[in-house]
Parts: sequence; C-alpha cells; structure tokens
Amino acid sequence: MPKEEIDDKPYGESTLTKLELFQRYAREWLPVFLGERTIFPEINICDFFSGSGADSENTPGSALRLLSVIREFQSLVATRAVKVRVFLSDVSAAKVARLRERIAAEGFDKLPIILDVEDLPFDRRFQDLLPRLSRREAGNLLIVDQYGVKHLDATFDAIVRCPTTDFLAFVSSSWFQRFGSLPEVQHYQVDHRPEAWHLAHRAALKSLRERLPTELRYYLGEFSLKAGSNIYGVVFGSAHPLGMAKFLQSAWKLDGVNGSANFDVEREGIFGDWNELQLELEAPKKVQVFEAELERSIRDGLFKDEGAVLECCLDHGVTPQHAGPVLKKLKKAGVHNASWWVPVPKNHSKPRPLSQ
Repeated sequence: MPKEEIDDKPYGESTLTKLELFQRYAREWLPVFLGERTIFPEINICDFFSGSGADSENTPGSALRLLSVIREFQSLVATRAVKVRVFLSDVSAAKVARLRERIAAEGFDKLPIILDVEDLPFDRRFQDLLPRLSRREAGNLLIVDQYGVKHLDATFDAIVRCPTTDFLAFVSSSWFQRFGSLPEVQHYQVDHRPEAWHLAHRAALKSLRERLPTELRYYLGEFSLKAGSNIYGVVFGSAHPLGMAKFLQSAWKLDGVNGSANFDVEREGIFGDWNELQLELEAPKKVQVFEAELERSIRDGLFKDEGAVLECCLDHGVTPQHAGPVLKKLKKAGVHNASWWVPVPKNHSKPRPLSQ
C-alpha cells in the first residue's frame, strides 16, 4: 500500500510491528551519541516519508515515535554538547501541514532540538541533506520508509559512504511482483516463482550487499513482516558493528525464535512439499546453525579473538549474547581460557583474545 494511502485508515499489524521496530532501534541508537564524552557534536535524524504523523485513529507513525524517543532523553539532549537536528519530510504538502499540527499538539516543537519539517520529494530532500550527512563529525539515522525499493536503490551507494550513518528502509515484496519488468527492478536477483515471493526483500538485501565497495566493511540486516498475503521487509544498514548489534537486539525482542520476522518466515513456502515433521527433523534452527559454525571455527583455530566471534554473530543475524553458551561449553572443554562470554561491539578495534 502506498504511503499516501496508509494514513487514511488504521495501521495494520505489520505496520505497527515495523513502527515498533523503528522506535526500539531509535531508543537503542540515540543514547550512544549522548554520552558524557562528546564524540559526534552533531546528530541528524531523518524521516523522509513522514506522512501526516499518524493513522486515522491517531496512532503515532514513525515521525512522532522518533520525537517521543527524543523526549525520553531530552534532559541529556539539553545538557550535552551535541546539536540534535530532526528532518521530517513528505511529498504531500497537506500531510506535512497535518504533521506540523500534530507535532505542536504533542509539544514536540518545544524539545531542545532543531526541527526541520518540509514538504519535499525524497530525492530533493536527500540531495539537500547529503553534504550534512557526509560530515565526519555527524552521527546519522535515516528512515527510508518507502513503498518499493527505488529510492533506496538510487541512494544506496551514497548512504553507505556517509560516515557513522545507520538506515532503516521499508521494502515491499509485492512491489517486485508488480514492477518486475522495470529496468531498475530487474537487476535484483528475485525468484519469480509464486511460492518464493515472501523472500523477495531478502533477495534485494543480497543484491545490495553485493553492491558494497570491497574496501568498505558495512553491515546489512533485515526483518520480515507479514500482512495478509503480502510480505514486507525492513532492511537495515550500519557502518559499525555496534549499530548492527543494536538492530539485532531490537529484532530479537520482537521475534524470540529467529530474530527475523513477525511470522515463521523460515517455514513460509521455502521448503516446497516438505511436511511439518520433516521440517522439524531436518531443518536446523537459525541459532543451531550459528552455534555449529562458531564451535567448529573456534575448535579449528579460525577464530582467535572477540572480533571474530562478534563478526560470526552479526553474519548469522544473532545477537552477541547468543555466543555465550558456545563459549562457556568450549571453555569447560579446555578449548579456550577466555573469561568473557559475550563479545562487546565497542571492543571491535581492540578485541580480547580467546586464549592467552
């Protein structure tokens, strides 16, 4: 459903889950930049598809949820040597006017931030802000809550080269089905079989990952959302392992089984004619696959420090805490003698060894 229509009716379950994921991540992200020691003097939070700020029942959308998170930390915002700028925009002037009214009604215009609300199309707004987002002294969070993937596709290369920039993008699998003949869609390696449409945004993520510059270490993740027969995906990107770890922590709080969906995406059609019993017996769970690789790599001497363990967690889409049981088991078996059980993303530049 296009964003221009979504505000005119109550949000569906998948939209509410997506919004909760956005809000959870913003709540994890913001305090990182509000510590006592100022590393980034400028914080930029951008919601490029803000709409009117709420649905027909006045349930807050992404823009109001971002502002509510800032309100939670407003005492820190007011006392730290950091300028927080929030850029909200939408192509519809009428929706932006309603958004401004809702911001004033909630008192968000009184927050100790610089608030910039404009009715501009995504490409214009993004290009206007790109010089600011490219500054090394800035920490950025971008919400690209679009319908298809064309806006992320057009700006992906620029986004990943912005230092200290995380993004959350909304991708509809049905969009690939409807517009698969367009040139900007065909380069995505999407399986066009009907039973595979629920994995379209994962194929888009794979294509985006292949576009990353070889010299750039960048982290990409996803979360699947089901609404009726449609499947949507939240694609996440961060240049820092801490950002990826916080996204995964937010996702696992919403899905405690696989950390990847608000439905059982691992079973949704991808095993063809397999029945449930076969699936239970033969399909290893996401955590089991991760644990097997981590244990094998440590036993074989391939992983020698905290950094390697952390990278394994992020590559498998699990949180750093998931490494704990394997590390404890292997220490008991005498494979390593580390005194830590959970890799810490902040230690990525100086990882602790597994064995002294």
